[in-house]
Amino acid sequence: MQHSIGKTIKELRKSRGLTQEELAEKIGVTAQAVSKWENEIGMPDLSQIVPLAHVFGVSTDTILGTGDIKKNDDISEILKRAQSKLKFPLSVECLTDKYNVLLEGLKIYPNNFTLLINCMELEISLAYPSNPVYDEKNAKALYESCQSHANTIFSYDDNVNRILRARMIMLMLHSAYGNFAEARRQAEKFPSRVDFNIHKMYSIHAHWQKDYKSEIISYQFYVMNLLWALMGGSVSLAKAYDLVEEPEKAMDIYERMLEILDVIFKDEIKMPFHHAEDGDVYVLLAEKAMELGNSELALDSLEKAIKYDVEDKEKLIASDFKIESPFLSDVSNRLGDRYQNLAEIMSNECFAPLRNNERYKKLLNDIDKFNERS
Repeated sequence: MQHSIGKTIKELRKSRGLTQEELAEKIGVTAQAVSKWENEIGMPDLSQIVPLAHVFGVSTDTILGTGDIKKNDDISEILKRAQSKLKFPLSVECLTDKYNVLLEGLKIYPNNFTLLINCMELEISLAYPSNPVYDEKNAKALYESCQSHANTIFSYDDNVNRILRARMIMLMLHSAYGNFAEARRQAEKFPSRVDFNIHKMYSIHAHWQKDYKSEIISYQFYVMNLLWALMGGSVSLAKAYDLVEEPEKAMDIYERMLEILDVIFKDEIKMPFHHAEDGDVYVLLAEKAMELGNSELALDSLEKAIKYDVEDKEKLIASDFKIESPFLSDVSNRLGDRYQNLAEIMSNECFAPLRNNERYKKLLNDIDKFNERS
């Protein structure tokens, strides 16, 4: 039997161990108002439904007594509609279209954490100045909106992954917008070690259950996450060397990271770890090689980058992401990929001295053929 709003509030309040006075203080009303609701003498205003849902950590549907089944279907449909707005290569316009679909969803489900974190992902994509899809016109408003969404997650969510991702997003945006004290405060919320993660915990659990197959899979996920962290962190380290005018060290890092991938995968098709957050490591190496006057190394790196995107990646997809490397053989199909505009990369001005080179011309031709097939 469906409860009235008053009975629902009373049950939720008691289950959270709150007094009427404590609940009233959290949502900015009087204890008498809460008492009236629970005794069905009055009802909360619509403007108070969302704060109530936040305090209790439930959907507004739960407060209103309409249940969560329809909500879950609706959220899935909203996410599908939002995803359908993406077009590659990505642009400010298509990301904004996706963002607007999610915002419409938040009007219906204003405290849904899945929608909130998805909005935050788009807000940082559009508001972070170094992103290729940076929306300079609306960036400040997106930053402020992201803060609001993050505060809701910090206050009411209990999902560690979402909370830490929200903190990371806010650390990046606070830093980019000069709010360094708040960025530092977010940084201090993180653990100091990268091995505190769910897959390491799963592996320990599986080991003592003697479920060694699950232990292997958990450790492979663990290694995969470490590799992503290693590649992303190394690219950032190389770019930091650039900032202190030590390009040789930057280039050395790029070369060593690619050597690590060669060791892990040997002669197999690689999973796309070289597609780091801040760029394709092969392309970054090629750009650095041109800066240091090594055009042969630049061409070698470009050839590997383009071979992967127009040939190896297609083989990987055709094999259903099956990898032979013992490090990742059971988890390779869980890894997504990043899209990049190869023609745009090749048009980078730093490669201008190569434009009459026959190897370079062949690469352009390979890209054209790939684009025609796509």
